Amino acid sequence: GVHCGAGKLKPGEVTIGEMSFEYAGKDFRQTYVDWFDHWLKDKPADLPPPFEYYSIHSGQWNTSEQWPPADSSDQRFYFMPGNRLSEKAAPHKNPEQSGRVYDEFTYDPLDPVPTLGGPICCTYRPEDKPGPLDQRPLKSRQDVLVYSSEPLEEDIELVGNANVVLYVSTNAPDTDFTVKMVDQYPDGRAFNLQDGVVRLRYRNGIDNPSPVEPGRIYRVELEMRPIAYRFRKGHRLEFHISSSNFPRLARNLNTGKDEYSDSDTFVATNRVHFGGDTPSSVALPIKTSE
Repeated sequence: GVHCGAGKLKPGEVTIGEMSFEYAGKDFRQTYVDWFDHWLKDKPADLPPPFEYYSIHSGQWNTSEQWPPADSSDQRFYFMPGNRLSEKAAPHKNPEQSGRVYDEFTYDPLDPVPTLGGPICCTYRPEDKPGPLDQRPLKSRQDVLVYSSEPLEEDIELVGNANVVLYVSTNAPDTDFTVKMVDQYPDGRAFNLQDGVVRLRYRNGIDNPSPVEPGRIYRVELEMRPIAYRFRKGHRLEFHISSSNFPRLARNLNTGKDEYSDSDTFVATNRVHFGGDTPSSVALPIKTSE
């Protein structure tokens, strides 16, 4: 939300987007000068370790020699039926039951999920505001799947990159799957923190497009951007899964053709599968020590 103005933030309570938190200030200008003096003028400088980060809601700047820091370790949470996010995977289905466990939604490229906050910039629309914004207006859409943990019994601090693994299927020749990480406050406000997207035809890499077979279940992996953020006691970890985030992300028209020259669209029925051999989940980089 302050990509070009971080150095202007003053110590104390700041508001980024619609989320407020206490900020411990930093002299960015001196950091810049020391960096350039060291590399451009060969002047000795007391440079910090390679990684320096401020963990939101912790009130602290921290440094690390590596990313993620050595005191962060992945803890896996599973997406579950009933809009739940759980530390335990869904069990295998009863053999007497037929079919698989999944959530389903319809994605229409002509009615995409509108962008609400996040890393959006430079559009022609004044309503496109960056940063954490309350996501509640989007949670009632039929094309947004919401998964929430129980209220946290203690603070959890994430430092690193969350890694999402989804088992998905579609009836379309191609489609997208989007993910948002959200902090749901005790009063119901739900602030977006990170998001990402995977285009199904590029599930094996952007340099290796592969055809999509309608109805087939695919494993897709999505690494989110770095984060340093403390989820506080009483809050909920929340994830939103959909297939669009427009205009921040270009729509997938679901036809499997070139989106930049094609004008046709296809309404896709998309599924996220759970449990057994399709355990959709997210690995969260949780800090294990103070």
